Amino acid sequence: MTSAGYSFHHAARIHKKGGGVGILLRDSLKCETHLRFQAKSFENYQLTFISGGISVRVAIIYRLHPTKKNGLKAADFFKEFSEFVDSLATNSGHLLILGDFNIHWDCQRNADTKQLADILRSANLRQHVQERTHRHGHILDLVISRDDDNLIKGVSVSSMLSDHFLVDINVSLQKQSVSAKVISYRRYKSIDKEAFLADLRVSSLVLDPPDDVDHLVDLYNSTLRDIVDQHAPLRTKEMPSRPMLPWYNKNIQAAKRHRRYCERLWIRTSLCVHFEMFKVSKILVKNTLASAKSEYYNKKIKASKGNQRTVFSVVNKVLHKSQTVLPNNINSDKDMAHCFNNFFCQKILNIHSGFQSSTLSQGKPLVEESCISMMDTFEPFTETDIRQLLKKSSNAFCAVDPMPTWLVKDCLDVLINPITNIVNKSLSLGVFPRSMKAALVKPLIKTTLWTVIF
Repeated sequence: MTSAGYSFHHAARIHKKGGGVGILLRDSLKCETHLRFQAKSFENYQLTFISGGISVRVAIIYRLHPTKKNGLKAADFFKEFSEFVDSLATNSGHLLILGDFNIHWDCQRNADTKQLADILRSANLRQHVQERTHRHGHILDLVISRDDDNLIKGVSVSSMLSDHFLVDINVSLQKQSVSAKVISYRRYKSIDKEAFLADLRVSSLVLDPPDDVDHLVDLYNSTLRDIVDQHAPLRTKEMPSRPMLPWYNKNIQAAKRHRRYCERLWIRTSLCVHFEMFKVSKILVKNTLASAKSEYYNKKIKASKGNQRTVFSVVNKVLHKSQTVLPNNINSDKDMAHCFNNFFCQKILNIHSGFQSSTLSQGKPLVEESCISMMDTFEPFTETDIRQLLKKSSNAFCAVDPMPTWLVKDCLDVLINPITNIVNKSLSLGVFPRSMKAALVKPLIKTTLWTVIF
């Protein structure tokens, strides 16, 4: 009875004739069946299919109605279904749970409905059917997916096939296009050092440096930028923006390279032995990925050292739980700024009110003795001093710097005199160069989870 081009995957009812659960799939879809979850209160069948590079784990459920004959109770189902949901929590890819739950989902005050809703909520799952699916006017057939998934685009209930209606699900299986990003770079390694040093020696920075410290620093920055632009011009290129998995390592890369090699070998020769090699390499990649992912999260939890916030953050990522969003009462950036300002002002007032009055000084200065020593002489730095300091300094640099620190160190024989003059003039005159007061600040968010504090 199965249509051409389709296959029916199913599991028969245990210890009884008739019944069972199944799913009809197109043959072109690559699928993998999973072991049945051992449960007495509901029947289930699980498989994973891949379409367009998207993996979807499908679980078909039929809940047996509790009767005196089968000896089942509602509590048995909720206990076993909760364990079943927990077993699917760490599954990668999308998750889709379908079936007849024999629970009146439309009756939200019903005790069974509340308990099922609590299980779904705790597992970050969402039920999509909102129309009656049974001829008696109740919602018994449910469609469940992860709350933060965009898998389900729509659910509708159409004509009645038997005592149950047909539930149509619009599922999005289009692989998201990889976004591109434009990066800027310079080919510093291709710089001809001799030509670079020759241009520095004939520059006005070396031959005719100004006396004013601000002008000297400005000339230093502009000269280095111009020469760097000449020898290593700024280039741009477009690259795909793919988030790197934190547990991805060289072992996974090597396993995937070997799998690709075995696949090409099998395609070229069509030999059974090469096909077996390809299958073994696929299993190796899967196991290597699972092992690396498990090791990564184990290390994250151990590194938390009892910090509950960090532990829950890691667990939420493993269980694919959605992040906490900002409160709905924030309507604009101005309101957000006022909320933050009020929070910190109130926090300061609370700290002040916590101090005892006896501990506060009654108009007396906190420091009774002032420093009477003065620095009336200044000994300038020598080029040897500056050279030693620069060699010990880190090679870190940012976009504000005219050129990388490591390149400055390579050119010290020419730049040591201008740098020494800048240091000595700044210290002797007590002037901090104007251009050095600029900074490039990039905030680093410690966690992606927002904490509602107001």
